[in-house]
Amino acid sequence: MTARPVADVADRLPWPNVRGKRCLDTARDGYGLADELRRRGAADVESRRADESLDLAARPFDVTVAGGVLAGRRDPLPYARDLHTLTRGVLLSWEPIDLWTSLLGRGRALYGMDDDGGLEFNGGGHRALLERAGFAIERVSKPFTVPRAAPTGRIEALALRLVAGSDDGALHRAVLARPRR
Repeated sequence: MTARPVADVADRLPWPNVRGKRCLDTARDGYGLADELRRRGAADVESRRADESLDLAARPFDVTVAGGVLAGRRDPLPYARDLHTLTRGVLLSWEPIDLWTSLLGRGRALYGMDDDGGLEFNGGGHRALLERAGFAIERVSKPFTVPRAAPTGRIEALALRLVAGSDDGALHRAVLARPRR
């Protein structure tokens, strides 16, 4: 994956106020936002890679930032429930979303399997997964792109421009959610 400055991705997210908060940053593909959390005034930031265990018993966080950790898992619901357990304030979840089901299934939660047997979903599927894990959705970002190694074809590039206003990478969307207790 081509590295984009993290700030470029961070500017597209629906950030909560993190000033003085205890935060957990968990991400895939090198887009951890620990430095961004500190820049925004977080008091304490703990980082975990998405493939590491989230077994942080009795350590709830005011803000949990989870980047690209649900899509591609065979069963992302247990991981989303772990995020719910760890989050006492808000979750900022940003995930790759499937371009074609996002275009064709606007407003509906759609899921599919990727070539490796992992789950992929559209924006509605991302929201529904978090709701099923016990979160109440507060805000949703506009779709945005994150660079990827493989170039897009002409039709895909046109579709990306229609959905995200850019054709420079993989389609993503972010959700700000609060745990229902």
